[in-house]
Amino acid sequence: MQDKAPISLKELAKMANVSTATISRVLNDNGRFSEETRHRVLTLIKETGYAPNVAAKALRTKNAYAVGLVIPEVVNQFFARIIDSLGRVFFDSNYSLFVCCTDEDQDKNNAMVANLLGKGVDGLVYISRYPLRTGDVGVPVVCLDRVPPGGEHLSSIVSDNRHGGRLAAETLLAGGSRNPVILCDPIDLGGLSTIENRLAGFEEGLRAAGVAWSRRTGMIKTPMTVGAARERIANAVRAGKRFDGIFSTLDAGALGALLGLEDIGVRVPDEVNVIGFDDVPLAEFSRPALTTIRQDVSALALNGAKLLLARMEKKIHDRRHEVVPVTLVRRGSVRAPSD
Repeated sequence: MQDKAPISLKELAKMANVSTATISRVLNDNGRFSEETRHRVLTLIKETGYAPNVAAKALRTKNAYAVGLVIPEVVNQFFARIIDSLGRVFFDSNYSLFVCCTDEDQDKNNAMVANLLGKGVDGLVYISRYPLRTGDVGVPVVCLDRVPPGGEHLSSIVSDNRHGGRLAAETLLAGGSRNPVILCDPIDLGGLSTIENRLAGFEEGLRAAGVAWSRRTGMIKTPMTVGAARERIANAVRAGKRFDGIFSTLDAGALGALLGLEDIGVRVPDEVNVIGFDDVPLAEFSRPALTTIRQDVSALALNGAKLLLARMEKKIHDRRHEVVPVTLVRRGSVRAPSD
């Protein structure tokens, strides 16, 4: 038995006793029709299962109604939340979202960009540590979360990472730490704007309080996974490294640090304060619960999507750069400020 052929726009218009233009206005909520007409058309659409021909619409309007997203990874909870939030906003605006994960590989990154552009996307959300060859893009671009090298001329929406780093320093100091270390992934040093701004803010916060600190002696480098950070912190203490506070540039490292300290009998926060960055969902369920700097993922995604939509619709032509505030979330991994 053959499937029933989909109903066409002309057939739907004939059934509703209106013009095809009226059907289009109802679908796009573009006024110039009565409530009775709207109800009749929407009822028929539901009854017949009518779906607009997206390919035909793309040819007619020269828009694919699709947005490309280049993202480093999807298993990271922060990026997973970004994908979810962007998807909701673009869906509500009748755009499909094509997600390409680069696995932090530059060749794959460049291939993904070329692939998305080859599919005719109308715009690009770019989350990457690698430069974007903008001369070959030809569509509006918004950088989200980070500004890639050479991307200062692109529109961007980022968190206030520098202020977040200062907050982390001030929180550790208020909790009694005077010899803190930073937990950081070595691949992020020197090239990732988010991490460099967090480090700069942390140094500023310590310097303002008169605490001497240097990257050479005050940094513990580790891949930013729970397992790697757990092992690295435990080994550092066993090797004689002394510190009374940890600022991890990502929550994953901080969660690993909590486990590593527990493994060797170091009490948190009694002996060592620990603070992370991001406020991933697991942060509140660690023991002790993780004090962290919260990024407003919803605001990042919403503002980034709105900016790209405005650029695609040619409502905005100039470069825009927006910094989204971050907030401190106090939990149990940092001692309460001493009076």
